[in-house]
Amino acid sequence: MNFESISILKSNQTAMSMWNALSELIMTRIDDIIYTELLLISFFFSLFMRRIRWGIIREIFGALIGVSLIYYFTGWKLFYSLTIVVVNIILNSVIKNNYLPLISFLVTFIYLGFLRAIHLIGLPALVSHSNAVQLILTLRLVGLSFEISDSRKKNELKYDPKKTRFIKEPSWWQSFLYAYNFPGLFTGPYYTYAMYRDVIDNDNIMDISVWEHIGWRLYNFAWSLPAFLILVYAFPIEVRFL
Repeated sequence: MNFESISILKSNQTAMSMWNALSELIMTRIDDIIYTELLLISFFFSLFMRRIRWGIIREIFGALIGVSLIYYFTGWKLFYSLTIVVVNIILNSVIKNNYLPLISFLVTFIYLGFLRAIHLIGLPALVSHSNAVQLILTLRLVGLSFEISDSRKKNELKYDPKKTRFIKEPSWWQSFLYAYNFPGLFTGPYYTYAMYRDVIDNDNIMDISVWEHIGWRLYNFAWSLPAFLILVYAFPIEVRFL
C-alpha cells in the first residue's frame, strides 16, 4: 500500500469519526433540536399572523396553531393541558368571590404535581415539551384568575386610571384562546391577558416595526449556536470512563 492510499484511508477514517461524533451529538441533544424547530415554526407563523389585520382572526388562529403544535410535538398529552384549561374556565365562571385566585392557584398547582407523578399509574409521563407547555399554562391560568378577580373589585379600589387599568372579564372562549395562544407556549415568556389583548385588539399591528429586535437576536444566534455546539462537543456533560 503506497503513501497516497494510506493518506486517503486516514482521511476517510477521520471524516467517518467526525460524522459519527456529529451524529452522536445530535442524538444526545434531540430536545434542543426540537426546541429549535419549534422556534423556527413559531417565527414563520408569527410573520404570517402579523399580516392579518383583524384581531378576531389572529385570536382564533393563534390558538388553533397552539393546539396543533402541542398535538404535533406531544401527541395525546394534549389532553393533560386541556383538562386544566377547562377546569379553570369553570372556576372563573362559578366562583365570584375574592377566593378565585387562591382556589385557581391550589387546583392548578396540585394538578401539576399530580401530572409529575402520573407515570406511576401507567400513563405517559409529563416530560420535556409536554412539561414546558404545562408550566406555561399554569402561569397563564393562575395569572388570568388574578386579573379577573382584580377587574371584578375595581370599583372597590382606589387607583390612578393613568397608571392602572383592568381587563374586561373574558368569556369562556376568550380564556381558552388566550391559554393556547402559540407565542411563548413552549418556551415562554409568560405574558398577561392584558398584554395579549393589547396585541389582539390592535388592528394596525403591521405598523409596529419588529425587524430591529429580530436582527439583534439573529446576530446573537449566529455566533452563540456554533459556540454552543463546539463547547458541548469539547466538554460533554456525560464523561465516559473506559
